[in-house]
Amino acid sequence: MSKSAPTSFPGAAIAMALALGLLVGTVVLLSSQVPAEVSVPTPQFAAGAAPVRTLRFGRIPNVSPREAYRVYSGLIDLLDEQLECCEVELVLAPDYASCVRMLANREIDLAWLGTSTYVVEREKTPMIPLVRPIWSGKTGYAGILFTLEGSGIGKLEDLRGKRLAFVDEQSASGYVYPANLLRDAGFDVAQDFAATDFLGSHDAVLMAVLLGEYDAGAVFERAYFTVADRARRMRLRVLAQTEDIPGEPIVAGTHLDAALVAEVRAAFLRIKTDRLQETALRDLFGFEPATDEQYAGVRLLGK
Repeated sequence: MSKSAPTSFPGAAIAMALALGLLVGTVVLLSSQVPAEVSVPTPQFAAGAAPVRTLRFGRIPNVSPREAYRVYSGLIDLLDEQLECCEVELVLAPDYASCVRMLANREIDLAWLGTSTYVVEREKTPMIPLVRPIWSGKTGYAGILFTLEGSGIGKLEDLRGKRLAFVDEQSASGYVYPANLLRDAGFDVAQDFAATDFLGSHDAVLMAVLLGEYDAGAVFERAYFTVADRARRMRLRVLAQTEDIPGEPIVAGTHLDAALVAEVRAAFLRIKTDRLQETALRDLFGFEPATDEQYAGVRLLGK
């Protein structure tokens, strides 16, 4: 799969672009040169860091850029309201691992990571957990394996020899936990399927299965609601659900000073549920403080 450059969306421009229907015209391309290896110092706050006027908020590509643009614009605006020190700009990373590399290279200041991405990368890239989301009253989530009604696939064993679509190798709900579920059921994920491909986002997996390009797929449990057409959505059938996964952490880069980190964390915690209900993130109830210890039990691939 080819890699594309990250894109950034200033909060104010997002709302205007949505109103005018000019999504593509507001995209700002950043550098596509993302190094394969990053050397990172021991975690510490930057001493005497210069004031930050724009905070670049990175997001893994859990949905397509168009959908992310629509979904996260309201949250960016709410953060802008809460932060007097700076404005917030949304930056979409081309893939899960790149979001962490961008944080290490100071191309972004904050990052909403996937759970597995955080656990895998935290040893190599120092970062500061800020908050994690509360979805419909829950601080965790799950992955699902799904197929289409009428596909002839009624149980996990029926997947043998079929084509499976996953999100990303570092997606907890879109690959890691579903793959572990399949292993627990006796499958060799590398050998027992006709195809196992990574499509980059949850909505891409949903669409590929709906179009018949794959027999089944793995996505996070709320991904169904990104399918706007209710009739098409009703054709999706859940085969299995994973164990609970700790909620995705939002982290800060260690190049930010301690006072700014504390201010950003407090800004997230001040965002009220009723204000979030006015955005596209209607099932997001708010945020709670995140700590590294909350991810001690995350199950990595094959473990």
